[in-house]
Amino acid sequence: MKLLLISPSARGQQINLMLTPVDKLDLVVTSVTFGYNAQIFSGQLILLNDLLEDCGNGIKEVISDKMLDGPSVDASIYEVPSVRNRLIN
Repeated sequence: MKLLLISPSARGQQINLMLTPVDKLDLVVTSVTFGYNAQIFSGQLILLNDLLEDCGNGIKEVISDKMLDGPSVDASIYEVPSVRNRLIN
């Protein structure tokens, strides 16, 4: 894994460039603040429902279906929510 640090002022532009089909970006931190809905509707994020069902056993053990439903759009899952606050408590 290669970790890329991007300055906050350039984040939006850099992420949009990295989410084009030319670049290969496997993992990105996103949220409504970072344009999550726009990324979904422009096809920059892939549907994760089948992947989570087939390969996400470890994820589904830690994150409840209710938590996965939170960021879903029309029952489609495009992100795995962060549980960092839950793990600290």
